[in-house]
Amino acid sequence: MSEDPKYVIAENEIEGGTEVFVLSVIHNHSSVVKHFHKVVSAGFFQIFINDKGRPDICCYGKSVTLEVESRPEKDSVLLQRFFNLLN
Repeated sequence: MSEDPKYVIAENEIEGGTEVFVLSVIHNHSSVVKHFHKVVSAGFFQIFINDKGRPDICCYGKSVTLEVESRPEKDSVLLQRFFNLLN
């Protein structure tokens, strides 16, 4: 089990759009699913300083409880927006 924080990307079918949820390591990915009809991806992430000296995010892995994979490139961009790291 990873010690990195978790995330879930889901479509909000009531209001439209994509929702990003960040979870601590003690919560299961499935704890946020009851509010949404379609989970797009889920996994783990790390925040690090890139070679340009700026904060960056790397998404990886999968959710065992949701049986869904992460989408590293797409999810990393969504989490960068969530944490306001894109400039």
